[in-house]
Amino acid sequence: MLPPIPPSVEDFENSRLVGTQLHNLDLGVARFANLELSFVLRQAFDVEVLKSTALNLVKTWPALSERMYLTRYGFSPSKDPELEGMWNARTIDSTLNEALPYLKDAPRVVDSTLLDKLLTFDTTLKEQLYPRALSISVASLKDACLIKFVIQHTFCDASGLYRIVEAYCRLLSGGTIRSMKPRVPLDLADEDTHDPKAPPEPSAERCDGYFAHGWGALVGAAWTQWRNQRQGPNRVVKTAMIPNFVIDKLAKEAEAEGIRVTRHDLLMAWIYVATMPEIPTLAQKKAAGPPQFSFTLNIARQLKENSDFHNPWILVISPDVEATELSARTPIIASAKHFRSVISDVRRPEPVRQIIRKHDNVRSTPLGFKDWGSIEPNVTLSSWTNLPMYDLEFASPGGSKVSPEFVQITILACPLVGMLGASVADAILTWVSKDGFWLQGTLDEKLWKRIVDFSKME
Repeated sequence: MLPPIPPSVEDFENSRLVGTQLHNLDLGVARFANLELSFVLRQAFDVEVLKSTALNLVKTWPALSERMYLTRYGFSPSKDPELEGMWNARTIDSTLNEALPYLKDAPRVVDSTLLDKLLTFDTTLKEQLYPRALSISVASLKDACLIKFVIQHTFCDASGLYRIVEAYCRLLSGGTIRSMKPRVPLDLADEDTHDPKAPPEPSAERCDGYFAHGWGALVGAAWTQWRNQRQGPNRVVKTAMIPNFVIDKLAKEAEAEGIRVTRHDLLMAWIYVATMPEIPTLAQKKAAGPPQFSFTLNIARQLKENSDFHNPWILVISPDVEATELSARTPIIASAKHFRSVISDVRRPEPVRQIIRKHDNVRSTPLGFKDWGSIEPNVTLSSWTNLPMYDLEFASPGGSKVSPEFVQITILACPLVGMLGASVADAILTWVSKDGFWLQGTLDEKLWKRIVDFSKME
């Protein structure tokens, strides 16, 4: 029997079974999404050892076994048997090269669904509507092991998921991990210096044209996306590589022009130019809305305290690059300079404060997107490039440690939203390997072709 739906937020907060407490950013954009982190290990593993390690992880950090309520505004401790709904495993009678043949060729672009299918399992309705905070899936091949970690995004961000995998690896090698620290309130470090009469910030006002509030708006946006998917364009999920030499060349161009930007600014600008219409065309837009570009910005340093696991980030809706900025430089360098200016501005205390205030009522009135699944590009970028995914080490049966041969990251709509006919479209995740930057997302097929062409630029 399915657990009852809590009648109200207040009843949940006053319940004796209150689990992990979530702040307003946890319940914002992240509320209806799942993060997946998959690893390809060219080494066979003992599945029972992997399973016992998962059990050890959950016993040390019991919050990972809590279940979400149906409306996804909180977690509650589960009375179900340990690892029920958290662990799936299968054996596949093939070698790694047979299962994932693209790994032999050092590809620039990958069909993300191949690895996803190997690590996808049938789940019950209960697991879809009331999922555990964390789940782990394993596929054992003749000469390899595939392992996927899925976290309810409202529980934590990319750094939190990485920390979970890092802890799992430590336990797998026979080490120990400390207990999980309690969550702390979402308070800005400079709250005492806040000027209540501060004028509205443009970055916060842009949120009003981007977000939709309420269950009705969420269902309406899902229906709009369902309708647009039948009209086109055809969005497909892929993973692509941007080689180091592409960003290296851009960095040299920026330095020669005296433009002070980071490699990540250049990466973001590269993606912007590859996925959006030509900048002069963007400059002719008369109103807010797609085509548009947004990105996540970490604000952990602006907070008074940080929990081990939460979502210390805001979504920044970028103004379009002005056509006049192209007068003396290439589109990518101009865009990188533009993004550096946007980031510097939004990181000021007042814009951060006002954007957070846009999340004041998210507990009872969920946050959605007005242009979810629009026909035109509505790209959102989230960067994981600060997390050394390929440096993680999984202890093998023989005692040696194996680093991933391939890593794939995915953001998905939770099953509850999927049942409404919606999916995560035009969201791009980026991470780094020794050969360059990877990006993954669900984009128009034409945009993927353009991205591949861009990545070949010498």
